[in-house]
Amino acid sequence: METTKQNSPVDIGKKLTWLAIPSELAARIKGGSQGFAAMKKYFAAKNVDLFDRLVMEVITDLSDTSTTADPSAKSIDKVLALQTEVCEKVCHLRHQGIFPLVISGDHSSAAGISAGLRKAHSDERIGIVYIDAHADLHSPYTSPSGNMHGMSLAIACGLDHINQAKNSPNPQTIELWNDLKALAGKVPAVDPQDVVFCAVRDIEKEEEQAMLEHGMVNHSVKSIRQIGIKNVVSKIINDLSHCDRIYVSFDIDSLDPDEAPGTGTPAKGGLSLKEVIELCSLLIREKKVCCWELTELNPVRDMDEKTVANACQLILAVTEELLTYY
Repeated sequence: METTKQNSPVDIGKKLTWLAIPSELAARIKGGSQGFAAMKKYFAAKNVDLFDRLVMEVITDLSDTSTTADPSAKSIDKVLALQTEVCEKVCHLRHQGIFPLVISGDHSSAAGISAGLRKAHSDERIGIVYIDAHADLHSPYTSPSGNMHGMSLAIACGLDHINQAKNSPNPQTIELWNDLKALAGKVPAVDPQDVVFCAVRDIEKEEEQAMLEHGMVNHSVKSIRQIGIKNVVSKIINDLSHCDRIYVSFDIDSLDPDEAPGTGTPAKGGLSLKEVIELCSLLIREKKVCCWELTELNPVRDMDEKTVANACQLILAVTEELLTYY
């Protein structure tokens, strides 16, 4: 992996930095690595200078050639290398007091981001608001696919689910898995009770059991609509009131496929664009929030740039909200 810097900061937003991670190493379907470029192209065509207003840093894969061949955790060695770099970059930015605005290709990035926040704020408690159709709580012992974008929160929370094992990872995979969980220097990087889900609806029984066992709250699409976005945000902030820092991770598949067909793992019954804009805009006003991410945009699967356009609308809303504070 290599990290590059693009553009120069202007007077506004000196405490905000774009962090692009155009990788699809951990995804089931390829194309997520092109999401960042598709958004840049879209903004350029609309003469929107959003990506030019702040410093841009990019972490890219040098190779997707893996030396492991364990189907229970595909390319785990490369995922470890990438997430190690993500961890170090996020930690460095936070030590400078910078708020990372992350655009990642697949959701394995949540593992590196969580670890980086833990390293930067070692004596503080990190909360996560995970807006996603999926819980991403599988491990090499339980994953039905071996795709590691479905394991990011299990890594961050140090969860193995060995008692529910369906797979038998080889010794090399187990060693690499343990290294991933220890990216922050301590396990877990995040207490499972400090994770709040929104819009999760496509979940396997092992993940559901982990959520129940650790008291992990999920605000379903139905409940969000019943009580309203403002009340949901109030509940989230209250549930994470004991946390010192909060990381908001938004997966594009939390949107309904009618609004976001361009993603690798769509799930029916998701949120509307209007709802996610309000949800993220209100969450970002909480002063404890120190990192926001958009992930899993796959332009290869998009229709008429619909998902790209909606992702850009969301990013524009979130960034403009942040710029009022930074």
